[in-house]
Order: sequence, then structure tokens, then C-alpha cells
Amino acid sequence: MANYSKIATADLLQIFAKAAAEQGQALRSGDSRKANSSYRTMKKIYAELSSRGPHAQQELLSLYEHPDPYVRLNAATHSLDFDPPGALRVLQVIDKMEDGLLGFTAGMIIKEWNTKQLAKAGA
Repeated sequence: MANYSKIATADLLQIFAKAAAEQGQALRSGDSRKANSSYRTMKKIYAELSSRGPHAQQELLSLYEHPDPYVRLNAATHSLDFDPPGALRVLQVIDKMEDGLLGFTAGMIIKEWNTKQLAKAGA
């Protein structure tokens, strides 16, 4: 198990991007074990970034322009809590531009986000 606390933030972002891209490849090939493993890696890295404070957490925003759409999707999804406008913009582009599972996933994340926001407003 990696000790992410000793890794520089820039290196964590590279590991996050690699895991997100690998998850995309695994999902396209139907390898759920690899996809889940990649997701767990991203989750641990995000937890580490969050523990370092808002500045480190916001470094994920740099991945909004990554060439791999799965990296953009995961960066945006993990950024919804602290950058809703930017994250939703990235997800909307993916929803409109990508077919298949990727576009569907982006659309569902947007839908879930909107549902949560309506629930909060009504509470």
C-alpha cells in the first residue's frame, strides 16, 4: 500500500491522472477488477489532497484540460464539492461530446448533482 502522504502534490496529480486513464481503459475492455482498483487509487489520492487543504485539493482543476476524457471526468467529479461551476462545465462537455458509457456517466453525474441540490434547497 502506497504512503501518499510522502508524495509531492504534483506527483499525486500524475498518479491520479494515470489511475483515471487506466480506469477508462478497464471500463472499455470490461475489466471491472482493474476499474475498481483504479477507482480506489483515485479515492485515496483525493483523500490525501483534501487532507492537505484547499490549495492542494484545487490542483485537480488542472486536470480539466487533460487529453484523456476519463481523466477530465474523474477530476470534475471529485471537484464538484469545491468547484461546482467548473466541474459541471467539464461534465456537460463530456456529456455532449462523448458517446457510450463515458457520456452516459457524465450525464448521470450531472443529474445526481442537480437532484442533490434540489433536495438541499427544499430541506
